[in-house]
Amino acid sequence: HIDYQIGRLLHFLKSTPPLAKHVDLFASYHGEMLGDHGRFGKGCPFEGSARIPLIIRSPPGGQSPPRGSQCATPVTLTDLMPTILNIAGVAMPSSLEGLSLLPLLTGGCLGKREFVHGEFSGQGQGWQFLTDGHEKYIWESRSGREWLFDLDQDPHERENQSGDPAALASLT
Repeated sequence: HIDYQIGRLLHFLKSTPPLAKHVDLFASYHGEMLGDHGRFGKGCPFEGSARIPLIIRSPPGGQSPPRGSQCATPVTLTDLMPTILNIAGVAMPSSLEGLSLLPLLTGGCLGKREFVHGEFSGQGQGWQFLTDGHEKYIWESRSGREWLFDLDQDPHERENQSGDPAALASLT
């Protein structure tokens, strides 16, 4: 249903001359676990909940990266405001923490971001996580339980390596 509605909106924007040169940006606040790790809904640091849809399309005739282009730097919702300001040609306040995603629209990559930190507290749980997009460390603060995943080798986060000294040594 959402795909159909977005299609209707894009068709309207393309067929309305004053709006024909626009940038499409679609994002979501959270993903859904849908049974992954025996969980449903949102509110945990596993990929099903933490990864969210993000679609940015430049105006017709605008520069675009080749299809299938990827950048390993993780992005967050804090990157949306700098991106929108950058697209609009508005100077970014120095207090912004995010990075403009505009370089991705032209086939480039983002500036250096070593990791992304996330947290969630509620429903009797407290989570903290760090990821560089390749590895992810999760700490459940109320129980002290830890998880460590190699996302390149284990994208579905099935092998918790937090008890493996060799995996922990690779983090240094």
